[in-house]
Amino acid sequence: APQGQPAAPPAVSGPAAPLRFAREIKSPPGTQFLKIFIPSNFLSERKIVSLGGDGALRQWDIETGALLRSEQIDVGRFGPDRVALSPDGMRLALSRFTSTYVFAGISGDNSKPRLDWSDDDDNRAGCTGNALAFSPNGKVLLKAYPRSSVRLYDTVSGKAIRTLPGQDIGKICGINAAAFTPDGRYVLSSTFRMWDVATGKLVRTLTGTVPPDTNDDAELS
Repeated sequence: APQGQPAAPPAVSGPAAPLRFAREIKSPPGTQFLKIFIPSNFLSERKIVSLGGDGALRQWDIETGALLRSEQIDVGRFGPDRVALSPDGMRLALSRFTSTYVFAGISGDNSKPRLDWSDDDDNRAGCTGNALAFSPNGKVLLKAYPRSSVRLYDTVSGKAIRTLPGQDIGKICGINAAAFTPDGRYVLSSTFRMWDVATGKLVRTLTGTVPPDTNDDAELS
């Protein structure tokens, strides 16, 4: 790849290994799973985290299916549009319209979930998307805002680092999916734009046709 440009992903050869059913974990009676998370330490810890419609964060032992802990958090009257768990499993981000809430103390054995910081930008005009994602190292959180822009936050302090510029609101309204590249250097959005995280510079605009049956709420990963 040209200098300063993201490299193409490596080619994959050979048949994929068949999937094997391991275990079924059911949501508690009277609620449903809003999101299931697999932390980056899953292979060593063998634990997953779920967020239920009742606002409970639950940690499960994937080997036995046992519920290890359950903690209540405030997900708001209408619930979140998007939910993201930091790679280390310690912070949970929720978003609703233009509001962002980050809870800390999620996966620690002796910790209680607490609201760490929040940002509310409801006074800005224009439509908004609901993209929400942590960088691979967990240090940066991205959130979509009005006029198809993306804001990057310092995960710990909640300080806004920079805003990645959007585009003509008359053409595309809202970013409903965005993801960091595996090395954390770039952000790719559902508006077919790629930005450099360090500089905020627009690196590339992709062109193509989206299938008519594409789900607007699909997530990039």
